[in-house]
Amino acid sequence: MLRQLPQTARIPDPAALSSLLFISNNLSSNQTMNPSPLTFDHVLKSFDDTIALNEITFSMPERGIVGLVGRNGAGKTTLLNVAAGLLIPNSGEAYTFGEPASKLSSRALSRMGVVPHKPQFMETLSAEEYLRIIANFYPTWDWERVATLYNALEIEPGKRISTLSEGQRQKLSIIAAVGHHPELLLMDEPMSNLDPIARSETIRMLWQVIEEDEALVVFSSHILTDVEKVADWVTCLDFGQLRANQSLDDLREAYLQWTVRDPDASLDEVRIRENKAVISHKREAGVVRITLNTDGEGDASALRQSIQTPIEERCLTLDEIFPILCPPQASKRTLPTPIVW
Repeated sequence: MLRQLPQTARIPDPAALSSLLFISNNLSSNQTMNPSPLTFDHVLKSFDDTIALNEITFSMPERGIVGLVGRNGAGKTTLLNVAAGLLIPNSGEAYTFGEPASKLSSRALSRMGVVPHKPQFMETLSAEEYLRIIANFYPTWDWERVATLYNALEIEPGKRISTLSEGQRQKLSIIAAVGHHPELLLMDEPMSNLDPIARSETIRMLWQVIEEDEALVVFSSHILTDVEKVADWVTCLDFGQLRANQSLDDLREAYLQWTVRDPDASLDEVRIRENKAVISHKREAGVVRITLNTDGEGDASALRQSIQTPIEERCLTLDEIFPILCPPQASKRTLPTPIVW
């Protein structure tokens, strides 16, 4: 049973409570389903003179785990906030469950879970009291799942939120977002404050959400090794531009490194350098390493045929692909026209 709140408890933000009550009182089941829960149609969002999203157009898969990557200021948080209806684009439109994200129905909102980068709580409540308030607004709330997550993420339900560490607050925010079995889970740097063990548990939990709820999970992260462990789809932003939006397997297979042993320097390095598929090549101690994009304009097959010696081939890791997609010297003026996926 929910204990009586202490007299020092803060009054919840009226706007936040109003939104939650709207969800609770207006649930309906007649909304049109869309194969892609998230679609962006020429979305432009700027803050004063800074363009956060530059007329991006693409869709995310129907379900799975999407790793949203990009350097600081790339537009990741803005994209998640637009998808959740928390920000309205200057032009264009984002569609969540087929509805304009700027005008989401209560039904669509009830099918979503959101984990902000810096979650805000009513500090004087315990974790359990906080979740009981949240649970009142979701008919599908699952206390059995919450109990499992308490244990997996090492959260003491009776502990006051004001005493929780940053990592524990992040875990509580995750529990609050998945307790109602959302079909769409938006997570902004959900593992940034977690230790390695907690990160592993969170990754396992994400797969559980996918299996149980057949959901689409979109999470932003700077930890590319975590993205590579858990994501099956990668969306990359840079300076508000879309740089990649494809399955992780396809992305890795597109970027290769060839290792060619050439002790007598017989390779035609001019021909290698002029092939547009080649990103870079380097000779060192009789070995030539060629990095290339097989999905680009160049002809990787012709280059392979021109090399008469055996080629050792491997796919690049996401850590190695990232600086190619988001080169250090890039600027807003030098990036190419936005890609439509």
